[in-house]
Amino acid sequence: MPAEVFQPGSLTHLVTATVCVFAMVAALVMGKRLLPTPARERRFRDAWAWGTLAFQLAAVGWWLSPDRRDWSVSLPLQLCDLAGFVAPVALLTGRRWARILLYFWGLGLSTQAFITPTLTAGPTHTHFWVFWMAHIAIVGSALYEVVVLGFRPGAKDLGKALAMTWSYIILIAVFDWISGYNYAFVGPGEAPAGTLVAALGPWPWRVLVMMLMGSCVFAMLWGVWPLARAVGQAAGRASGRRGT
Repeated sequence: MPAEVFQPGSLTHLVTATVCVFAMVAALVMGKRLLPTPARERRFRDAWAWGTLAFQLAAVGWWLSPDRRDWSVSLPLQLCDLAGFVAPVALLTGRRWARILLYFWGLGLSTQAFITPTLTAGPTHTHFWVFWMAHIAIVGSALYEVVVLGFRPGAKDLGKALAMTWSYIILIAVFDWISGYNYAFVGPGEAPAGTLVAALGPWPWRVLVMMLMGSCVFAMLWGVWPLARAVGQAAGRASGRRGT
């Protein structure tokens, strides 16, 4: 039955992704509307952040419940698991390191889940809802930082994001190698079929390719802002010349 099984590229996938986008856009519109009254915007942001944290803790508890527990997948060690905890830290505290990770992990990596989700359970399963709600929280929080709070990464932020991400990959790769698990898809196991990672070749070479591709994505996410400023300045100078 379609409700029992989720298939990437299906109508269910399209409808679900569309609903997720609308949910995130609604949060952004609300945040923008509340900006003229900072106290109200702060309350809305805090509610979003605390809700995200509560959901993440509940999701970890669900994965570790006795009838669900599988140490090869249940530990909160996937990058999206960590991003789900970074998001409320960024929104609640404004710490720069958390905002950096949320921006690059949320927009550069977690968005991949909407295109090639590693999901087989349909809407009748709790896993379906946990997966999509988690990614709404992560990507929605990253977009909130950019659209509502005006976060813009600098060159140093790019360097910090790369350093923290490479450190994470190395630590998880060592853990996977020792345990035989495949967290972050950098272990010796196979990557989920149909995902971008699965097309990157066998282990361990795919780990190097993943790091290179991720670094390129991070560089583009940083580079779009200097490019936008340069284009804006050029347009301003051109407008000024036309006005003289």
